[in-house]
Amino acid sequence: MSGAGRVYLRGKWWWISYFRHAREYRQSAHTQSEQVAHRLLVRKMREFRPAAEERLTIDDLLSALRDDYDLRGRRAMQVILRTDSPRIRAAFRDIRLVDLKADKIRSWMRQLRAEGLADATINGYLTLVRRGFRLLLQADAISREPYIKLLPLNNARQGFIEPADFEQIVERLPAAFRDPMRFLYLSGWRVGEMMQLLWREIDTSAATWAIRLPPEKTKTRKARTLPLGAALRELIERQPRTVACPHVFQYRGRKIGRKKLWMAWTAAAADAGFHGVIVHDLRRSAVRNMVRAGIPERVAMEFTGHTSRAIFDRYHIVNSTDMLEAQERLDAWAAAAPESKVRVIKERS
Repeated sequence: MSGAGRVYLRGKWWWISYFRHAREYRQSAHTQSEQVAHRLLVRKMREFRPAAEERLTIDDLLSALRDDYDLRGRRAMQVILRTDSPRIRAAFRDIRLVDLKADKIRSWMRQLRAEGLADATINGYLTLVRRGFRLLLQADAISREPYIKLLPLNNARQGFIEPADFEQIVERLPAAFRDPMRFLYLSGWRVGEMMQLLWREIDTSAATWAIRLPPEKTKTRKARTLPLGAALRELIERQPRTVACPHVFQYRGRKIGRKKLWMAWTAAAADAGFHGVIVHDLRRSAVRNMVRAGIPERVAMEFTGHTSRAIFDRYHIVNSTDMLEAQERLDAWAAAAPESKVRVIKERS
């Protein structure tokens, strides 16, 4: 790898090895001291390192991330970057990128854990830093990147809401938020897709209405079509339509804000006795409800916009109620099974 190097013994003399532009260079350090050989290696590697690389800081890394997300239109990642940048900048503002090694990254990870952050949250920060280094590496702005290994996750959320429980929460929501939540629970769509839904994206030309999202409006950058059944069509038809706001779901004549939606849901769920139930649990619940209803999993994935089978399987949660129903079906089948015609013949003594 460009920028990598090592010292090693060859007989009683120390040698150095370093890479530049995918080519390895080796030479004797003419010393029997490992420290002297290491100093020579550092000097040789710095000869290859441009002065501009020495000046790069964490602000340059964050700037590379912003430019990349702007270029690719990654709106969700732009929001995440704006939220996470202050913590990343505070952690590494006094360190040049050339000095940001794996040990400093691990020290930061331990610090984040000590602050009570979940492993998934820590991985989010690490992913941004790793992506920033790789962008700079691709642009030949740096010659190396630190080794960054994500934490193994075993804390994936498994929340879901039964239909009756969902209605208890919805009844406690402000009127403007009830139908948006019902849309999420029935469709399994992402919150951002629901909030950005425009009237012009609803096709009413055929007998069966459908929502048609263009590629730039979806997380997967693939066009999505959602045929509207009776329940969803009725829900859409009763939304107020105004000239001032092109969005289907509105709050006081404007597009619904994510923060207001989250706060309203959290308060309603707590009031109904379902503490800790989050909005994203509606998406997981929709997946499970579709599978329970007998919808083929491939169709359900198209419906909800899942492209990865692994992620879909994580959302398709099997709980104790599902397992109990399966056991009851097995008992019923065993009870109705025809009696065996095999007879055991006893041996005569």
